[in-house]
Amino acid sequence: MIKKSSLRAQLSSGELTQAIEESYQQKDSFTFKSIFSPEKVKGIHFWKPGPGQHIFDILPYIAGSKNPRRKKGKAAYVVDIFAHRGVGPNEDQYLCLAKSYNEPCPICEYRGERSKESDATEDELKALKPSRRVIYAIWDGDDQKKGVQLYEVAHWFMENPIQSIVKKPKRGGGLSEAIDFPHPDIGKSIAFEIKAVGKNRDYTGHQFVDRDEPIPDEILEAVPVVDELLHVPSYDEVHAAFFGASAHEVEEIAESVKEEEPEDEPEVEEEEIPEVEEEEEKVPEPKKELKPKLQVKEEVLVLECPFTEYGATFGAKDSYDAYQECGTCDIKEECRIAASSVVEEVKKSGKFKPIKKS
Repeated sequence: MIKKSSLRAQLSSGELTQAIEESYQQKDSFTFKSIFSPEKVKGIHFWKPGPGQHIFDILPYIAGSKNPRRKKGKAAYVVDIFAHRGVGPNEDQYLCLAKSYNEPCPICEYRGERSKESDATEDELKALKPSRRVIYAIWDGDDQKKGVQLYEVAHWFMENPIQSIVKKPKRGGGLSEAIDFPHPDIGKSIAFEIKAVGKNRDYTGHQFVDRDEPIPDEILEAVPVVDELLHVPSYDEVHAAFFGASAHEVEEIAESVKEEEPEDEPEVEEEEIPEVEEEEEKVPEPKKELKPKLQVKEEVLVLECPFTEYGATFGAKDSYDAYQECGTCDIKEECRIAASSVVEEVKKSGKFKPIKKS
């Protein structure tokens, strides 16, 4: 067995300090993964109106790059997205890549396959369907001292009834011009009521109300770029979370996707080489061969764990860094790469199975 002094050396290497720092950074994080980036919404209040009557102002902003309905740089007042809720063992939330951004979504793909199978139930397919959500920056008329807040709510409860009153019918047929309710100067406040119906809530009585004064500059200038607060996941991240990978594995896959994304290289203008009478023939340098990740796994799997006598296995996910001896192993990095490659290979082969809810 490894000497205690070697273990003490590993524990004194700074890894404990790193663990403390990571725990400190996560102390205020969500208990589950949200559609928002935790670091971007830190310090921002979320409006949670309860049963009763309410009045509030929807604040406009300039759209960023993550608003699926408005181009970057255009005036906007709402972020209209679709989200999958209750994903994985931690009941996480993820933006639906298909319905929100017209990109492949692993959950929607799975739902499509299940809908073709005879044993799929309506409840199962309904649970896999993304829900439509809207996000506003608002100013609470009942508590204006809180300043700008975020309001996330079902599209059906707020944006749908607002759009039903935004144009008024005219005599003789047709509809009036849309009411510019988010406008900071000539806009309207919105009043509505929440009624508790058992465990459910009913949103009723939506109407526009004249403002006493325009939106103050200090409030308008404090509105964040709402869509930039979102966490837009990669396909692999959602796939891993949905098909039962642990939170740690999901984060590792998400990070590996970021690392594999090629960086845009600046275009370099070629310099004109003056002609010379005699010039040696230049042999072009061989291009660097890019190897797929699974090929790395094939190369390192030929290695053998030096601590097999204790039950360790090279490249096994449950063996990597699980023994005291691993701290001094000469092929620890190769073992880590092999272990992560196993996760990637299983993920790509579709062998993950979704965790059934009890």
